[in-house]
Amino acid sequence: MNVIPIFVPVSLICMAAHPVWLALAVSGDQGGVLLAGYGAALALHAVAALWTGLPVWLALLVPGYWLLHRAALMIALSDLVRDLMHWRKTEHGAAVWRQTA
Repeated sequence: MNVIPIFVPVSLICMAAHPVWLALAVSGDQGGVLLAGYGAALALHAVAALWTGLPVWLALLVPGYWLLHRAALMIALSDLVRDLMHWRKTEHGAAVWRQTA
């Protein structure tokens, strides 16, 4: 079974719903489930940081990273609605490259 076609839409739905779930967790009875999920994700990122030699505290930045995904999704959706053929591009040539001999 190929899961790649399912991965992208599910990821987008999760990005869009993340702040909603945070709000529900803070105000409702399901906060423990969300906190357990966050704890598991942070633990996995901390272990990965240990394996790669990175500082473990970087794992604490993961929830902020997820919220940045939501911001990027909202920008992309607004661009899609505003102008279907619009595409935000990175300026090329902005970095200065050194020549290595």
